[in-house]
Amino acid sequence: MLAAATNSTAATISGNGLGVSLNDSGALIKSLTFNASEYFELGFDTSDWGLQVGTDTATFRKNSSETLSFPIAMSLSSSTATTASYSGIYNVGGTNITLIRSYEIIPTQAIIRVTLTLTNASATPSVVRAFETFDPDGGGSSTTQNDRFSLSFGGGSMLVGQAVRQDSTTFAVGALDGGAIVAASSNNFEGISSGALLNSFFTSSGVDSNGAGADGSIDLARSVSLGAGSTTIMTTYLAFGATAANVQAALATVPEPTVGILLLTGIGGTALLRRKVIRA
Repeated sequence: MLAAATNSTAATISGNGLGVSLNDSGALIKSLTFNASEYFELGFDTSDWGLQVGTDTATFRKNSSETLSFPIAMSLSSSTATTASYSGIYNVGGTNITLIRSYEIIPTQAIIRVTLTLTNASATPSVVRAFETFDPDGGGSSTTQNDRFSLSFGGGSMLVGQAVRQDSTTFAVGALDGGAIVAASSNNFEGISSGALLNSFFTSSGVDSNGAGADGSIDLARSVSLGAGSTTIMTTYLAFGATAANVQAALATVPEPTVGILLLTGIGGTALLRRKVIRA
């Protein structure tokens, strides 16, 4: 059943030129400005996230900033001037997965670190697909020049999906873990809006526009196997800048975590740390 809500309760975080209004019921970005210019709440409002059990489209759930429908009900746990954290449960398709979704503006940079923590509270293993989808508009046009590439730095690399607006201001989505798939961009400004599109995203490994212009979304998705009692932490970076060069330079300064995805197996069990480097 869909849970609908308005943005009447909204945590706000700000800093380094960013002003972010979050919808507390959906744990998603409702409005975001960089240097007072709106990015997502223009045209068709797309700054969404969701989950699906494996390839089972009947379990597809997306929290939507456009329709304000939140099939994954979330609630605000804590917030500061630069951080907000939410909790919820995803329990479709026989799963029982507890969620923590957090936003943090990184000090000195116009970058938001988004973490999604999934804990399998059931006795049955699950394969879960998690996705983020954004349609950056504004800057004089709904069309952006989109590109996907691997940004190398400090012996590692980050997979990046980038959208350059008509006024040269730039938005990028980045992930350090090798299990992530990034598209820049889809031909659908609504982004990943169905289970069929999510499955196609994994089959195609995402689309790369190679700098061509389109009114399309920038998407990121991961698939993870969750054993009974195990926890996965997924980290995504949302970066903004006056130019693409500014954004890439900022992303190169992001402290590289020990791992892109952290898996904890069982209570008091063995921790498996996995870090993959993407080769350009």
